[in-house]
Amino acid sequence: MKRQLAGILVMVAMIASLLACNISSASKGATVVPPGSNLTPAAEATEPPTAPPLPSLTATQPHVLTPTEELPSPSPTQGIGTKKQSTIDGMIQVFVPAGQFIMGSGNYDAIMSAPVYLDAYWIDQTEVTNAMFSEFVSATHYRTDAEKSGTGYVYQVSSDDAVKIIGANWQHPHGSASDLKGQEQYPVVQVSWNDAAAYCKWAGRRLPTEAEWEKAARGTDGRLYPWGNQDWAGNLANFMDRQLNPTYSVDDGHAGIAPVGSYPDGASPYGALDMAGNVANGWRIGTRIPIPRAGRPPR
Repeated sequence: MKRQLAGILVMVAMIASLLACNISSASKGATVVPPGSNLTPAAEATEPPTAPPLPSLTATQPHVLTPTEELPSPSPTQGIGTKKQSTIDGMIQVFVPAGQFIMGSGNYDAIMSAPVYLDAYWIDQTEVTNAMFSEFVSATHYRTDAEKSGTGYVYQVSSDDAVKIIGANWQHPHGSASDLKGQEQYPVVQVSWNDAAAYCKWAGRRLPTEAEWEKAARGTDGRLYPWGNQDWAGNLANFMDRQLNPTYSVDDGHAGIAPVGSYPDGASPYGALDMAGNVANGWRIGTRIPIPRAGRPPR
């Protein structure tokens, strides 16, 4: 069982790159917030920002700030707990300090376990929400791969499998008869790698590497899950629970997926949320497409 459970981090790493645009470039469109600040979850990743230069002033023509221009502020000491928020989509990111971690798990596959050094970076605190993705589409008139193909994949409890559904896309996650009413803060689904990359470009960020994602999820102590080595529980993550399958004993509080950031007890060592569970992924022509269902641990 532990070998199967240890593999969860590797599987979920594939998911995260689709659900959030995790790494941002420099300080574009972001404000740094010192540790301890209370911000609503919504973030991503990038190399540590540098403060923009002070605007030059002249005696005869005072400088006027444009709507997108910000005055520089002193850079706080960056460490675990430091956050920043994007001025483009409102996403909050958490800081991951430079250093080495063990990538992979010796319990799962010794060949895949190795020390990896990474420079400091920022990573999204949660998945990109439907509300954020809607802003992106409104600003760019972007059409997702599922919208172009006219189909998406939806998990069916009865068959325990993903089924191709006509009309399923990010605005209609379960098919043409479904919509996003009341789900603004739920993670966007039915998006491909191409869609995620396009979103990141608009937001001034980039997708994380597998190593960046895994370090943000498990820290440096070799834990099995973002929250530690404790087995899955209803307060730690969203997964296939008894509301979907009566044979399971655990209740995570949601029949399907949950709003982003609903499980603070399951945070990673750096404060990243939903790094396990909540949405799962399927495969379609080599492109990972999130399926709107609760993620689940192995049986």
